[in-house]
Amino acid sequence: MHPTVHVPSLAPDGAHIMSLFTQWVPHTWATEQPQDELEAYADRVIDAYEQVAPGFKESILARQVIGPYDMEQEWG
Repeated sequence: MHPTVHVPSLAPDGAHIMSLFTQWVPHTWATEQPQDELEAYADRVIDAYEQVAPGFKESILARQVIGPYDMEQEWG
């Protein structure tokens, strides 16, 4: 999802926000979220995008990784 396509003011000029959603992580992450494993998982997802869109990885300025435990705590 690229919300800045429709609302450019969400990011600085020439930059975009991109949301990558994946459907599966270990079910145990819903009650205990090992941050190091979650970050490693996010790295693998980004590496997969890099395979089909070379240069993608180096274009990332910042990232926020939100796992199922954080989602449950934040949004229920």
